[in-house]
Amino acid sequence: MFSLQAGTTMAAAKPIEFYFDLASPYSYIAAERLEGFAKEVGRETVWKPVVLGGIFKATGNEMPARIKEKAAWMTRDLRMSCQMYGLDFRFPKAFPIRTIAHHRALLAAEAEGGQDALRRLALAFYRAYWGEGHDITQPEWFTAAAASTGLSPELLINANNDEAIKQKLIANTDEAIARGAFGAPTFMIGDQLFWGNDRFEMMRFYIEHVEIL
Repeated sequence: MFSLQAGTTMAAAKPIEFYFDLASPYSYIAAERLEGFAKEVGRETVWKPVVLGGIFKATGNEMPARIKEKAAWMTRDLRMSCQMYGLDFRFPKAFPIRTIAHHRALLAAEAEGGQDALRRLALAFYRAYWGEGHDITQPEWFTAAAASTGLSPELLINANNDEAIKQKLIANTDEAIARGAFGAPTFMIGDQLFWGNDRFEMMRFYIEHVEIL
């Protein structure tokens, strides 16, 4: 329950929590825009990789590319969206892909260098996959991503067999589901959920004009 009060701001500057999967092209667009937006509205961000397939299964949702008409629309929409935001885009031939190993690598990067390391690695993977169309499931892309972000390739590769990292990814996914997520990208500001890469202006409105009762 909330009320609109023009000119008011949130009493506490809650961070923007970002639930994402590297396999989601709209999460790529959101990831490229998020940090600039967060600076504009004076919020911190917390990036949380999740298993999108697990969210779909738990909520009865389906990936858009499995629906013929929606898949045709999505390709055109992605090209136009990336052009509008000045982002490189090439639909990868390897799609969809399993991103669990990549997400475990992201969490290992976070354990090593905090959220900054996770963000840099996520963007390196996103740009290689959705920006340039490479098959990032190939081992050399872990090495390339590590080199571009100053991380150890061994750290990223070994993360796939780290039990604590595995449990962290499961916990992130369960947390997203418990908070109402049904797809990606999902953003949370406190208990308020926003879904989709086109919800930045709605988040701005929420931050600037909505007060939680």
